[in-house]
Amino acid sequence: MLVGQTTHDRAQFDAAQTIDAHADTAAREYPENFVLSRWSDNRMYNYFVSGEAQSYGYAQSNYAQFLAAGDPDSWYDRFQGRVGYVVITEQSTTLPTNTTYVALYEGYGVGANQTTATGHFQLLETADGVRTFGVVPGAVIEVSDPSGEQVTATTTVIIGDETHTYTRTTSVTDGSATIRVAHPGEYTVGNRTVTVTAEDVLEGNQTEVTS
Repeated sequence: MLVGQTTHDRAQFDAAQTIDAHADTAAREYPENFVLSRWSDNRMYNYFVSGEAQSYGYAQSNYAQFLAAGDPDSWYDRFQGRVGYVVITEQSTTLPTNTTYVALYEGYGVGANQTTATGHFQLLETADGVRTFGVVPGAVIEVSDPSGEQVTATTTVIIGDETHTYTRTTSVTDGSATIRVAHPGEYTVGNRTVTVTAEDVLEGNQTEVTS
């Protein structure tokens, strides 16, 4: 029995259940619901989510490299069709501040604790040192008439009993700008607002902001 081979705590089992429920809602099947985690936990997560738990080879080859990378969003294309979820647990070694681990574990992917917010990693749950993320296309906010050289979209994200400001900024190119966001909500863009739904985030839908 897989469960008897390794000891996992309650927060990890809760993370597996959270992912399983999200995958059902999003109609994700294997390999789109594959969970990337540290290799010692990887078979447990995938056993509960998809039943595909024969090997932890992919996690062993990629998880540490992913956490040490400078930009988590740059891994989205590498993950396409192969990884749908990421579970991050507290590391025993200290990693530099400009790493994926810090952005996701300490910053929750929303830019908390002076980190950079991400556009493809949506925090699903955090408990007892376990951070659970959905890898999402992210909704695209199109700004057709921006003023200035950069455009910022801002909303609030509630994590536990804390409210965080989630801000994404992009440069203006040829008179327009596109901002990718990983969380639903009402965004403020300049002096305008736009609503992004959970479906928009999961499907990669585009929403236009006009004057």
